[in-house]
Amino acid sequence: LTPIGEDIALEILDYFNQLTNSKFQSTEPILKALNTIKAKGECYTADEIKLVMEWAVKTWTKGKDLKPQNLCRMTRFDGYLSDAIKWKNRDGINPV
Repeated sequence: LTPIGEDIALEILDYFNQLTNSKFQSTEPILKALNTIKAKGECYTADEIKLVMEWAVKTWTKGKDLKPQNLCRMTRFDGYLSDAIKWKNRDGINPV
């Protein structure tokens, strides 16, 4: 990614750290998500990644391993994003 892409990843990581009161430093999992091409030929957006993070913080039990590398795991990210969108719409955060 360009330095701009790295800045976006750092912004997302800072957002995650604020949500979770954490101090994660590696942007690698987030950069991977930003660079992964999904079915329609587009990469995931910063807003999509942040939404998954918000959803996980609000819905995962305390025993879950809430880390950027788990949330940005590409084998599961599509499912997480789908669940996060449903959660957002159902909870009236973004009424349809």
